Amino acid sequence: IFAHSPHAMLLGMFFQGLHMSATEGNLKALVAQSLPLNMRGTGFSLFAMSAGSAVMVGNMVAGLLADQTIQLGLGSIGPFIHGAFSTTIAGLLLVGFQFKFDAKQMSEDGRQRLSQISSKLKHKVDGMGGESPRSKSGLASSSS
Repeated sequence: IFAHSPHAMLLGMFFQGLHMSATEGNLKALVAQSLPLNMRGTGFSLFAMSAGSAVMVGNMVAGLLADQTIQLGLGSIGPFIHGAFSTTIAGLLLVGFQFKFDAKQMSEDGRQRLSQISSKLKHKVDGMGGESPRSKSGLASSSS
């Protein structure tokens, strides 16, 4: 509808095919890798149903947004504004979650490192005759 020549339409179809070839195979490989062998048929069916439903709802929303912006005299720019806004929000959430998980991983790494240091210190103390410096100075209470 918006292409002013057959060449522009073919160029658009080329980019759509390029996008589909770059993403569709990766998604299917992810589904196949994530499921046990006996559940792959069900998984692919649910994936296709979910993807098809999302495309249907997305096209309906895009049509409604285009209708709204056309009524406002802005042309059919509504779906593109919504896409830019949604992509920005998704990107910010992705960055936020990445920082959260990085902090969690750093916390786990810190605990492991602390455990390693504690273990090394314990071995050094054991090598000094089994008594810690605290017990030698009388600071540790005896439990016997």
